[in-house]
Amino acid sequence: MKAARTRKRRKPRRARARPVVVRGDVLRVEPAGLFHGVLCDPPYELGFMGKGWDKSGVAFQPETWARIASWCLPGAWLLAFGGTRTFHRLACAIEDAGWEIRDTLMWVYGSGFPKSLDVSKAIDKAAGVRTSDNALLRYLATLILPPEHVASRLLVPFAGSGSEMIGAYQAGWEEVVGIELDAEYWRIARCRIAHWCGKVGVRMGRGTLPPQAGKNGLKKHPQNAPRPRV
Repeated sequence: MKAARTRKRRKPRRARARPVVVRGDVLRVEPAGLFHGVLCDPPYELGFMGKGWDKSGVAFQPETWARIASWCLPGAWLLAFGGTRTFHRLACAIEDAGWEIRDTLMWVYGSGFPKSLDVSKAIDKAAGVRTSDNALLRYLATLILPPEHVASRLLVPFAGSGSEMIGAYQAGWEEVVGIELDAEYWRIARCRIAHWCGKVGVRMGRGTLPPQAGKNGLKKHPQNAPRPRV
């Protein structure tokens, strides 16, 4: 007589909250609750293309990072991108705010285009390596992801177009909250997150789609191409 086969019971999966994009100033908003980690790409303060948001000095103010620290649980990790010419000032501001500098990660890549050829992509293709900004951000978000038994909450200040939020959601963070001041970037982030993560929570108004958005409110860009169904 054969013994009855027993199936292993799967652990119930906690429901994941919708990503929330808060439109507002990092120095003024008050997000609810505390966070287990921070992932952000703050302004490099280079005055990129004459944009005001990239020369405000907010990323070099210790008060900015002290306020972000006040929203985090003890032992929380912070991962912040910085420009090659100004990251040292960013690191000083973060340290002066009370954070402990543990390490510096370098993202080194080629960007040459001889004869209309992207050398870095050609090398990756020849080696069979598939890379993308989303893959990098998903990997970084995984590095600071708490253990499975912890209800993880991630803060993304300076959310921009939502790339960090998308990477974190795909990495398995259960709750992702972004903060973005610029109205245009806030609307773009809303559209991209809705595409990659399903429904998206939006605070401080519903907003409208950006003027350059294509069908379904998504920019006509390879990164926003429809994903294959499995």
